[in-house]
Amino acid sequence: MYLSLKKVLCCISLCLILHEGIATASTESNTVVAQPEVAEISTQLVAISDSAFGSVNQLLYTFLITNTSPTAIDLRNSVIQFITPFRLESIDGDFGAIRWPENKIFVSERHPKGYQNLLTLAYSVESSHIDDEQTSLKPGASIQLTFEAPLGIELEDVRTSLKLLLEPSPPMKVGQLLIKTPLPTEALLNRQAPSIEVFGENGYHQQVSLDWGQTYIIDQLPYGDYAIHTNPLEHYPGGRDQHVALTRKSPSASLSLEYERYIDTVTRFTITIPQKQESANIEKKIYLQNLTRGGLPLTKVINWGEELVLNNLIMGHRYRLWATSFTYNGTKYLPNITHKRPYEFTANHHSADKFSLQYATKSELNKTLVPILVEVTGLPLGARPLLSLKGTKMKRVYQYPISHAETTILNVISGKYKIQASVYSVNNKEFNPTISQNEIAVKEGKVNKISVIYKKVK
Repeated sequence: MYLSLKKVLCCISLCLILHEGIATASTESNTVVAQPEVAEISTQLVAISDSAFGSVNQLLYTFLITNTSPTAIDLRNSVIQFITPFRLESIDGDFGAIRWPENKIFVSERHPKGYQNLLTLAYSVESSHIDDEQTSLKPGASIQLTFEAPLGIELEDVRTSLKLLLEPSPPMKVGQLLIKTPLPTEALLNRQAPSIEVFGENGYHQQVSLDWGQTYIIDQLPYGDYAIHTNPLEHYPGGRDQHVALTRKSPSASLSLEYERYIDTVTRFTITIPQKQESANIEKKIYLQNLTRGGLPLTKVINWGEELVLNNLIMGHRYRLWATSFTYNGTKYLPNITHKRPYEFTANHHSADKFSLQYATKSELNKTLVPILVEVTGLPLGARPLLSLKGTKMKRVYQYPISHAETTILNVISGKYKIQASVYSVNNKEFNPTISQNEIAVKEGKVNKISVIYKKVK
């Protein structure tokens, strides 16, 4: 899936239609007026699972949307709408045999009850080229919607707010970008397709694959500021990021793609990470910033005991590299490079460059530890899922295995923690946890207690 979904300030749909010499998504006005029709559906929460990135204060929720009407529902340009108490970062799903559209725009915007989430489904080719079987939800058929959200979300409120709108989302002001690509000047360029990334407000991010010597229109973009990044090709770095603002007075903007001069090669940089298995469940990140070009740093997730290769660094450009500290089970891990004391280097393909990331450890066991009683029921014998506590105002994480009919005593430092228990799966059976509370304020001199009940769901 080439189009990346991220949270957007406000948006409704993006349909990039490719023609000979020009790609268009036309509108007659910069104001989209819609009167959506609500489809007849039923909704059901079917799964709660661990976050894909191992976050201890996030869970992955899956809802089932079923067509209860006597006729098929055409999902082309439809909108899935629901309310959550938190702003969502992204959304995904599983449509089964139905085509999952390449172009999707996800919106999470303020609402009197929290945040209204809109997922618009737009297909990237003309309607006449789409097989109805690929876009129609037949009577009784279902699709799945999956999103990651913090602990403590009221699931029944989310389920009852789920709606499938068969017309575009509510009215909003939108503009467009006109992208011009040059003709390839070298045979090497002719064998590679250019591509861009569009960054907008509130984390909006879209990737678009282009072709040489054509003009593309990216339509239905909400008013706001955008940065357009030209992705590098082999031997040809992309030009500097371009910035535009779409407003009521200037609803459209035009720009041309540029590539820097040919270089012999782009370089690579290798980072080695030490072995440290006891905290393998903690997500660790490094940051890489191009000082020559400027702009925001790239974020990379790293794992213990591996080598991370950073490819396509531009020869002669200056880069800055750093990592962040974290605390796990009473031990603080301090990296040998930080934002205040980063590692800087110049990319050079004539010599291989390598950096060894190291962590110094500092024990917190000299601090006063407070016990937490954890009672667990519903697990099969031998099951040992993890219970995680993550500090709400500190980079401190505790993870302990728990088991059925045992009272586990956890010793932690006083403070507020988010609580998460992992799903347990065995022999195609899944046990989902219900926790007595999503957050606990651990204090000395009081009884700190957590109850976890597991239930088999399949």
